Amino acid sequence: MTTVPCVRVMSCGHDVEVRFDGPDLHDHSPALATAGRLLAEQEIWRRRIEQYAVDTSLPPKNEAWLEDGDLFWGHSIQIGGNLDTGLDSADIPG
Repeated sequence: MTTVPCVRVMSCGHDVEVRFDGPDLHDHSPALATAGRLLAEQEIWRRRIEQYAVDTSLPPKNEAWLEDGDLFWGHSIQIGGNLDTGLDSADIPG
């Protein structure tokens, strides 16, 4: 798999590195269109992602905290989905 050199962009006040991986470096048009749309709507998606994380992860975190206060310490919340159908998964890897 070949990686296209990264592009650095500002997203919600953060410097973000964008990379596209795949077997054909010349056909990244769909990925570039998705990235462009996400960057154009970044504030909308930031709010949606934050709310989704709270709605899906806070209740189990609060329940687990009663049993083990350090269970979620230092973990990140990974949110999945796509721009067409929206957010559809949340996980706390690790």
